[in-house]
Amino acid sequence: MLNTTIIFEELKDTMSEPAALKIANVLARVYQELLNTVTKTEFNEFKTEFNELTATVKELAEAQKRTEVRVEELAEAQKRTEIKMDQGFEYLKNQISALGSRWGIYNEGTFRATIQGV
Repeated sequence: MLNTTIIFEELKDTMSEPAALKIANVLARVYQELLNTVTKTEFNEFKTEFNELTATVKELAEAQKRTEVRVEELAEAQKRTEIKMDQGFEYLKNQISALGSRWGIYNEGTFRATIQGV
């Protein structure tokens, strides 16, 4: 006998509850139709394939979770990079301003000396 509650509980760990409920209900209907139309051997083959499919779905769900974790790590790394870039640009701006100030003081001294000579 197919226990749709167990199927639902297993599926809802890897997908949304509405989707898990829908799949469990569809499987219940398929199971009932299979009982009415297929032989025991055919059903056992189906059962084996279903178990393999379930294992594959679980593997995919685990892979998706790992991907989501990795994407989150990358987003955090990107934020850190943006902060370092902002700090670097601020430092560069300060250095250029200091250089401009020194250049301005140097030019002013040269200008004053030239004017005094004239």
